[in-house]
Amino acid sequence: MVTVPSKKPSVEFYIRVPPCAPANEIASFVSQCEDAGFTGIGFLDSPLLLRELFVTMTAAAQSTSSIRLATAVTNPSTRHASVTASAAKTIEEIAPGRVDLWIGRGMTATGTIGQSPASLRELKKSIETIRSLLSGKPVDFNGINSQLRHSGTSTIPVYIAASGPKALELAGSIADGVLIETGIHPNVIAKVRNHIAEGAEKVGRDPKNIKLIVSATTIIDNDLNAARERARILAVHWIVEKQFSIWLRTAEIDIDNLNLPSELWDLYPDVGHAVNQEKAQELCSFLPEKVLTKICDTLGFIGPPDYCLERVREVSSYDLDGLFLKGESTYELPNRELGAFRETVFPSLMAR
Repeated sequence: MVTVPSKKPSVEFYIRVPPCAPANEIASFVSQCEDAGFTGIGFLDSPLLLRELFVTMTAAAQSTSSIRLATAVTNPSTRHASVTASAAKTIEEIAPGRVDLWIGRGMTATGTIGQSPASLRELKKSIETIRSLLSGKPVDFNGINSQLRHSGTSTIPVYIAASGPKALELAGSIADGVLIETGIHPNVIAKVRNHIAEGAEKVGRDPKNIKLIVSATTIIDNDLNAARERARILAVHWIVEKQFSIWLRTAEIDIDNLNLPSELWDLYPDVGHAVNQEKAQELCSFLPEKVLTKICDTLGFIGPPDYCLERVREVSSYDLDGLFLKGESTYELPNRELGAFRETVFPSLMAR
């Protein structure tokens, strides 16, 4: 086993962990991530596809001592603000100073029950309510004045997961930080910063005080072409979803002349999280190799460990606060990615 030096990299590294196995197995995996040197874990919140978010976070909290634990990403549509605030505060009692609330409009959690994602207005209200409850302030719920009895001093930061311009501006106006799902191309990062700054300046905030964590698809394979092939479904997902496709165009990738199979929209719950992976792979075969390559380098770190190390070094120079590594599967743990960062990436970054 590789021993990780005590020196820390300048950028914080979170890794996405889907609760795709019993909570005790997830907790064991999170413990390995802590030993490897990751700053934090982001747990998916999709009740019908995965295990329960806060139960899994609790098991992980009890099995670790320093790694941060983030909801990646919860939403105000399937979880009432009172439930989210109480659950987060309860976990913070087990893991003081280690809980992050990452909240967005909703995707698979809402889609699998035929519910629309929350509006930005609903998202804003939910965040304001959660903060009030965590701080011990009373909140009016339909004419009933209530408060969280086990509230008080809270160190839980609230991040907005954002991909669209309006969501980014909202994050700039109210969030402690932003988790951006826009890709890692420098043109994209620059435009994202402008949207966040615009939102911050409208309310007199300094954009420099808002932490920026960039979500980066991370797929490790010793064969570069094989890694890109494993990313094919996600690449098509980004083409299909409007909130992502705008950033592919910002990265100057031509996706407007592609012939998309109509069956892509029939995949459950969507292309990127398709339960039937074999069918999804078949439907995504239309994507030309040249376009796939460009999208892969825009999405994140996709390839052999050494290739990804150089890409990480490049992106780390963009003055980011953190990187959120997302494996390609919602239904498997990112074992390859954990191994590559533990054995190659972290030792090389920390040796400098």
